[in-house]
Amino acid sequence: MIGTHRDFAGRICSGVSYLGSTGVAQIGHGVDDGNGHGTHVAGIAAAGTGDGVGIAGVAPSARIIPVRVLDSAGSGSSSDVARGITWAVDHGAEVVNLSLGGPYSIAVATAVDYAESHGVLVVAAAGNGGPGGAVNYPAALDDVVAVASHDEGGDVSSFSTRGAYVDVSAPGSGIVSTYKDGRWSYMSGTSMASPHVAGAAAVLLAAEPDLTPVQLRARIVSSAADRGPIGHDTSFGWGLM
Repeated sequence: MIGTHRDFAGRICSGVSYLGSTGVAQIGHGVDDGNGHGTHVAGIAAAGTGDGVGIAGVAPSARIIPVRVLDSAGSGSSSDVARGITWAVDHGAEVVNLSLGGPYSIAVATAVDYAESHGVLVVAAAGNGGPGGAVNYPAALDDVVAVASHDEGGDVSSFSTRGAYVDVSAPGSGIVSTYKDGRWSYMSGTSMASPHVAGAAAVLLAAEPDLTPVQLRARIVSSAADRGPIGHDTSFGWGLM
């Protein structure tokens, strides 16, 4: 369970789970993580620091609202993702990270619009399809910060999906973070890159709570270090976070 991991002590609620497209909210089950992916993502964004164990997240003082919309095999429905986004917004989230993706969904697009209209920034993984990968949603939606992955040397990760929708790149290759059963583990993917940016947004909001999603996106892309062709490109977006 993500909720019992000591790197989140005192900063995580029980959250909610939506599974099976039933629309039924399983209150208190957001912390259940049979896969480990969600726990790893959460640690990158907000694992604690100064405790002498594990890692330090990008925003170690941030509070975490775990919303589970995928099963233990990492599969789920767009309708559950949409419900999860809406629930998070209605329960106080200021930044929503979506380390998931697939084809376009009007339900998810509507939920992202709902988040934007309520002052909540949405950050999402660009996808792991490599140079020829399909466009990945919700990252490709206009109001979402789409995050590609780069490696330790600042080069685009081989698995990172390219596309005009990519806004920025963040570390996603060989990232160590929190894992299920109280452990830590290495994982790679744009799923790991996205929470780096979500964590940075949380840090910005802590300093300037009145920043809107539009202003947050502008800060993130304008402060990126250009990489690859000058200006925006399909591998790094506007550059490295």
